[in-house]
Amino acid sequence: MTRKTTRSIIEYLFFLGIGFLLLWLGFRKLDLNEVWNDILKANYGWLVLSLSFALASHVIRALRWNLLINSLGYKTRLSSTFFAVMIGYLANLAFPRLGEVTWPCVSSSITITGASPQTPRHLTVSREKRLSSVHPPRSIPRKSLSLSNTL
Repeated sequence: MTRKTTRSIIEYLFFLGIGFLLLWLGFRKLDLNEVWNDILKANYGWLVLSLSFALASHVIRALRWNLLINSLGYKTRLSSTFFAVMIGYLANLAFPRLGEVTWPCVSSSITITGASPQTPRHLTVSREKRLSSVHPPRSIPRKSLSLSNTL
């Protein structure tokens, strides 16, 4: 084994040990039989309902991104955009707002047809993502967004 491989194995085992230590600290006072009984008594209809709504909201978000990307002249598949959105959510679990960075990077690697060779795809998607989070939608008149109309 080379020195680099040995170091990599040691790092892996170290972080795996930290993970097991944190799991043990988190679950050491928990009665696993009681947890198992609660799982068996659970109403799974609510779980299925909530997962259905969550999946639908993510698919709708991917459809929205397809509309934004298609308006720029690029063509993407719904599945590619959906997985890019889900990877962004996964990155947000690791570090808040990291998904805002990973989403354009992941979406730049998906198959896009009709892309202009002058504009890198990840920059265009990143710009659209920034604009959609800063500016209000065009369908809402700007007058209705001011507080002076309601006071």
